[in-house]
Amino acid sequence: MKKAISALYYVLFGLYILLPVGTLVSYCFGYTFSLFNYTVLSALTAVLSLSAVICVNKIKTVKRKADEVLLVLLSPLSLLNWIFYLVKGDDSVPVVLFMAISFVCAVIITVKSTDRTTIKIICLTITVILILPIVFSSFIWLLFDFGATNIVKTVPTQSGDYYAEVVDVDQGALGGNTVVNVCEDKEIDALLFSIKKAKQRVYNGEWGEHENMQIYWKNEHCLVINSEEYIVK
Repeated sequence: MKKAISALYYVLFGLYILLPVGTLVSYCFGYTFSLFNYTVLSALTAVLSLSAVICVNKIKTVKRKADEVLLVLLSPLSLLNWIFYLVKGDDSVPVVLFMAISFVCAVIITVKSTDRTTIKIICLTITVILILPIVFSSFIWLLFDFGATNIVKTVPTQSGDYYAEVVDVDQGALGGNTVVNVCEDKEIDALLFSIKKAKQRVYNGEWGEHENMQIYWKNEHCLVINSEEYIVK
C-alpha cells in the first residue's frame, strides 16, 4: 500500500513540473511547449491531488528521505504550476479553480505527511509569500478583459514546410496591432503535450492593417509584406 501511495506522489510531482519544466527546456532550445488540453490536465491534477490527501492519512510519517524531499516541494511546485498555466494563456474559471484545489491539497499533504516542525514552517512560509500575488493575478485575469488575439490569415510556402500567420491583436481600450509570424508546419506530439519550433516574428504593424495587407512568399526564405521583403532564417 505504501509503495502505491508513494507512486501516486511521484505521478503528482510529475504533473506539477510538466508544464514549467517543459516550457523552460523547450524555450532554451528555441521551441514552444504546449499541453494537449489545459482544462483536462488541470482537472486530472486536482483529482489526483485530492486522492493524495485521502491517502496521506494511511501513512502518518514519511520514512524515505526521497519521499520527504518530494513532499516538501509539492506546495511551491503547485504554485509554480499555477503561474505557468496563467502565463500560457489558459485563465478560464475551471482551470483557475482546479489549480487552487491542487495547491490547497499540496499544502495539506506536506503538513500531514511529516512530523518535522521545520518542514511545516518552511511550507507555510512559502505559501504565505507566494499565494497572495498568484490569487490576485488570477482574480485580475478573470475579472478584466485584456483583449483578444485572432489569426486572420495563413499563407503557406510552396513546399508547405512553413507558413506565415497574420495575427490581429485587439487590446481593447489600449488599441492593438497587426503582427506576422512565420511558423514551421511540423510538431512533435506526445501523449500529454506537443513541441514545435518557436514562431519567428517578422512584422509588427498598426491595428487593423491586416484588412489591406498584401502578403505572399517570394521563395522558401523570403516573405513579401506590402512590397517589402523579409528574409526568414
